[in-house]
Amino acid sequence: MAFTKALLLILILSNSLVMARTKLLEFSTRQNVHNLKLDSLTGVTFYLKGKNTLAYSAKNRANVVIEKKSNSEFDVIKVNDDLYIISVKENHFKNFSFFQDSEIYFYNIKSNELNFISKGSYPKFHKKSGYISFTKEDKDKLFIEVINTRNYLDRFQIPLKTRDLLYRPQTIIFDDSLIYFTDRNKDFYEYVSIYNNRSKKQFLLHEFDTTNSKLSLTSDNERIYILETAISNKSYVQLSSLE
Repeated sequence: MAFTKALLLILILSNSLVMARTKLLEFSTRQNVHNLKLDSLTGVTFYLKGKNTLAYSAKNRANVVIEKKSNSEFDVIKVNDDLYIISVKENHFKNFSFFQDSEIYFYNIKSNELNFISKGSYPKFHKKSGYISFTKEDKDKLFIEVINTRNYLDRFQIPLKTRDLLYRPQTIIFDDSLIYFTDRNKDFYEYVSIYNNRSKKQFLLHEFDTTNSKLSLTSDNERIYILETAISNKSYVQLSSLE
C-alpha cells in the first residue's frame, strides 16, 4: 500500500513537471539570439551586425543605428515606443573593465536620429520620472548625472562624497525635485541621501556603522524600499520602505 501511494505521488509530480514545461512559450526571432540586444516584443528588435555595428529591424524597415571603428559592446534601454537609450563601450573586450565609461546616446527610432548625450557608466532609466541617471568621473571625483529624456537640456549633477572611484551608487528618481541615492563617507561606510534639486542641497537619510553592511535600493510606483544586509558576528537582513 505504501509503495502504491509513493508510485502515485511520483506519477503526479512527473505529470506536473511535464505540464509546467508545456506552458512555457518559445521565444522566436529572425535574428541570431546571440546577437540580440533588445526585443521590445512590439516588432522592434535591436541586434549586433558584425562586431562594431548596432542595427534594428521592424516590420517594414531596418536601419543601422551606430557603427564604430573597433569592436564594441552595445546596450539598449527602451524609454518608449520611439525613444531608446544606447550605450557604447569601444574596445570593451580588449580593455575589459566593469567601470569603463560608455558613450551614451538617445536614439529616436521614428526619425532615425541619434544624439550623443554624455559619457558615463551604468545608465539607468527611471520610468516614473522620465529621467536617466549614470555615474561619471571628473578630476578624480564622482558625480551622478541626471538627464530628462523629454528635454536633453534639463540636466544636473549630484557630487558624491566618496573617494572610492570604483564605487557605483544606486539611484531612485520619482520626479525632478527629489533624488534618492547611496554614497560612502571617508571611512567607507555606506549611507542613503536625498538630493533636493531645487535647493541644491543633500540630506542624510540613513547611515551604516560598519563597512560590512550592504545596501540595495528599489522602488514601485509609490514607495522606495531599502534592503540592509550585514555579514559579521551579528549578521542581519532588514527591509524598510519610504513613502
